[in-house]
Amino acid sequence: LFQAEDGIRDVERSRGLGDVYKRQVCKLPDDMNLCTKKFEDFYKLEHVGRHLVWNAGVGECEVKSLFCAKPYTFILTVYQSSVLLLYNNADCYTFQQLIDQTKLPTEILKKQLLNLTNPKMGKLLIKANLKTPNFTPDETVQINKVFASTSLRVNMVPIVSKKKASDEHKKEFDEEIKELNKQRAAILQATIVKIMKGRRQERHNELITETIKLINAFKPDPVLIKQQIEWLIENEYLMRDEKDKGKYIYKPQ
Repeated sequence: LFQAEDGIRDVERSRGLGDVYKRQVCKLPDDMNLCTKKFEDFYKLEHVGRHLVWNAGVGECEVKSLFCAKPYTFILTVYQSSVLLLYNNADCYTFQQLIDQTKLPTEILKKQLLNLTNPKMGKLLIKANLKTPNFTPDETVQINKVFASTSLRVNMVPIVSKKKASDEHKKEFDEEIKELNKQRAAILQATIVKIMKGRRQERHNELITETIKLINAFKPDPVLIKQQIEWLIENEYLMRDEKDKGKYIYKPQ
């Protein structure tokens, strides 16, 4: 019924603790996994030693129809694509089955389905109960095999107002930055302790330099490293040399 294109735009990101977009669990269908596998193979050849994490919550996909009278190309979110490609295996699913297959949270799946079942968009999918925008677990959602549109490129991506999108993004961004800083702080603390455990004592500048050298996941800020050194001193992992305040001494736990 549907064919996934090789290109998945703006979805792939080299995370390395640098991606601040919120990620939801989403199980991609086999057709999409073939696309991601091609890019992963390419990425590993170009960037040795880096780890690639897919963020299905951002970006768009192009999916072609193989069952309509015309060769439509649908512009979809990754979540919507994950739903539609399931219909290559069956013509009808319950809402609960779609949750089980995609692993998406209920509210996120509902949001994606509302556009796909919207009469103004041509109803690519048909929900059993047309009178309510909600979905019950046993409500069926089936493919619309007589789908028709005046345009051969059909955009199904939900439209969000600029203000709402900005507010939601800022809140999400702030939360992710806070979590990101916690993760980076933990990495810095572990790295500093590892260095000091091996050397037993080290001067401030040398400890900063060695910490930066050992961390590949992100570029450490010397100010943040200094903050973590202070935290380790306060929590009695390190202490300052009484005769030389620029030297730190490891305190065995």
